[in-house]
Amino acid sequence: MEKLAVIDTETNWKDEVMSIGVVIANAETFNVCKMKYYILTPEYLEGGMFSYALKIKWDFDCNAQECSRENALADLKEFLQENQISKIFAYNASFDYHHLPELNSYTWYDIMRLAAYRQYNSKIPQDADLCSTGRLKRGFGVECMKELLTGVGGEQHNALCDAVDELLCIMKPLGYKINDYIPYTPKNNIVRKKPDIFVKLEFIGKPKSYKIMSPTWEDVIMAADILKANSNNILIMECLPVLRNIAQIKAYGYEHGSICVDLKYDNALKNTAIVLRKKLSFADGRRLLLDYNKGKRIDICGFDIELKNKPE
Repeated sequence: MEKLAVIDTETNWKDEVMSIGVVIANAETFNVCKMKYYILTPEYLEGGMFSYALKIKWDFDCNAQECSRENALADLKEFLQENQISKIFAYNASFDYHHLPELNSYTWYDIMRLAAYRQYNSKIPQDADLCSTGRLKRGFGVECMKELLTGVGGEQHNALCDAVDELLCIMKPLGYKINDYIPYTPKNNIVRKKPDIFVKLEFIGKPKSYKIMSPTWEDVIMAADILKANSNNILIMECLPVLRNIAQIKAYGYEHGSICVDLKYDNALKNTAIVLRKKLSFADGRRLLLDYNKGKRIDICGFDIELKNKPE
């Protein structure tokens, strides 16, 4: 019989783990097999938002222990090994994974990755406010999800009770097999290729220009400052390949502490480009260039819109 583990943690005011709840369950039926609960000392003595729930009474046997983190994790690893656990499930797995690095060798799965997305959770209302990915924009915490799936509200904010809820009130009602869940991949383990961006500066009366691939913020500030030298200087930032909505930013026409800024959106289907244009203070313009370089979303409020045909 294959088993799975559901883990939940609570932290103190210093963001240190002060309790760990673990539920071992049958991977086919999701019925509870065994439970463990650890209160970590001295961490719990620091106090936290949910300290009041650390030692609540329950009607089940959970082998509760009050011990050091080192002893708790050693015992927990042995407990997982005894039950031949290779898969750990958690709601918002990122939080528990990063707070329990001792368990990073296990394969983690995020229950929220199915529960909070409309395409996986049929109980999410059709008129719910969703992100473009299909995830709920709000109301996707354990308490809200438990009520959505079971009609029963409330969250104990006790690590063991919450682990039980995540198993019985979220995973079980969702009805997915454990192999349907998506493994959690820590962001720092994802290799992302940074889009190539170059800064091109054109100087009046000179054919010469230069470009920097993937500029630092110091490069962007220096380039923006060169705009002040002459009102005919132009600064162009492009994303190669075009991986953002804004394909190009052009800053030009420095005069009396302000610059003109064009934001260009490519529209390949219609062989046109959409250009948003606005005059900004030099400080705001430079901040916009820095935000673009960092991949941040650009506020286009107040920009004039122009549609341009691309050259054949």
